[in-house]
Amino acid sequence: MARGVNDGICQLIGAGRVSATSCMVVGDASHTIRSQLPYFVGRVDLGLHLTLTDRQPLGSLDICQADGLLPRPLTLLRRCVTGAISPEHLRAEIVRQLDRFESMVGQPPDFVDGHHHVHQFPVVRDKLLELMRERYTSRRPYLRVSGDRVFRIVRRGVGVARALAIASLGFGTSKLATRHGIRTNHGFCGVYDFDDPRPYGDLVRQFFRTLGPRSIFMCHPGEYDAELEAVDQLVHQREVELAYLASDEFAELLVKRNLVISRFDTESAPPG
Repeated sequence: MARGVNDGICQLIGAGRVSATSCMVVGDASHTIRSQLPYFVGRVDLGLHLTLTDRQPLGSLDICQADGLLPRPLTLLRRCVTGAISPEHLRAEIVRQLDRFESMVGQPPDFVDGHHHVHQFPVVRDKLLELMRERYTSRRPYLRVSGDRVFRIVRRGVGVARALAIASLGFGTSKLATRHGIRTNHGFCGVYDFDDPRPYGDLVRQFFRTLGPRSIFMCHPGEYDAELEAVDQLVHQREVELAYLASDEFAELLVKRNLVISRFDTESAPPG
């Protein structure tokens, strides 16, 4: 998304605090990854951050606005639900983004997720899963889904309405992915209202109260720069997340909760 975001993620990779990161391949910002790729590859799961909102697509799409940019998330969702979208145009753009990722990284993605969770939207997920099944016949990428058990979301007490809305996109996606022979995570947390007045560390402790098996904890770390401010509304909160995830406090929480940060295919035993 921006060089400052990449720098923040690199810092956390070096500290062993993240095990996966996904890459946008649209727009000029994707080029900033090239010099940093050696730092990513082989150290963490590296995925495609499928982008179908707000940015410039790699090719022609019937959903683009008059300014050539992709639509806002709710506009895209509405068009997917009502059928006001070309499945084949979507498929072609997904192919272009997979091709760009593989050209940049030199290997298939370890997983796929989506900007604004669009990889779980109706029609989009159908075409994506279809392509993943056809394109990767041996070692298939896994799919990051945002679904989680309702009781876990409610018990955490963090951004419940927002978390439930995002989780609803993932409820049917896991079953559909399984039918396509594609693996998914079984737990998901990290959603919160960015104006929540509680310290981020308190929210993380709530996230970790209830974790499902093979859970993914979503975070948005990054360093502030003008490039980021020009393309995204979430700016300074990224620095808050970065500072906490790099802190001794976070490391102590992991030990206290007997948690291990690991890549998706790593069988890690908790310490002690």
